[in-house]
Amino acid sequence: MKYLKRSSLFLLILFFGSCITSSFETEEKRISISFEAKNLGTELEIDDSIIEIEEFKFALEQINLYAAEDVILQTRSDVSALIFSYNDQMFEQRLIIEIGLGVSDVLIYEAYEMFLEPLTNTRNILDSDFIGTNANYSLIIKGTIDGNEFDMRSRESFSKNFDLNDVELSGSNETLIIDKSIDTAGVFVGQDGSVLDPRDPGNFPEIANNVEQLLTVRASAGSIF
Repeated sequence: MKYLKRSSLFLLILFFGSCITSSFETEEKRISISFEAKNLGTELEIDDSIIEIEEFKFALEQINLYAAEDVILQTRSDVSALIFSYNDQMFEQRLIIEIGLGVSDVLIYEAYEMFLEPLTNTRNILDSDFIGTNANYSLIIKGTIDGNEFDMRSRESFSKNFDLNDVELSGSNETLIIDKSIDTAGVFVGQDGSVLDPRDPGNFPEIANNVEQLLTVRASAGSIF
């Protein structure tokens, strides 16, 4: 991540993974991000169609954390994207990443910003669904519509900012816990209530807009020990 404060730039070396990393700072603040997609594996009746979503996933090219006193923590440009994925065999939130932020004196976090975009850096990306022949993808949804399988792969992009309501990491070794979720029941519903067929690329912009509107974040502070 990059650590910016009043136009000053400090590079922090972080390793993106799904396990706890070690730190030389015993008071280092941490971030943990989990994801859940609701209503997967459920028959959703939309207009005259039945849709059942089996897998839902998207790629983030960048995340920003906005803290008090004009501090911004952001992922480095040379770090591979974060993949948020969930399928109908999962029943609990899935841990996406848990890492050290590289700072101990930044205590209050005000906002979280995500940038959903097609992959530009595919290094260490194990999910080949996001990698296309001519261009890469940002949003992938798989399932059935009226009994017919679909595999939607979109290159739509958007960014979204979430207010964290000034979460304070005051205790030793506390973690900024971000629970991200989406209720997929409304993903394929058009503004007029009609079904947005995921097999039609012409519907992809409106589907991506629904995803943007339906994504939610809940933030809190907690101890990982």
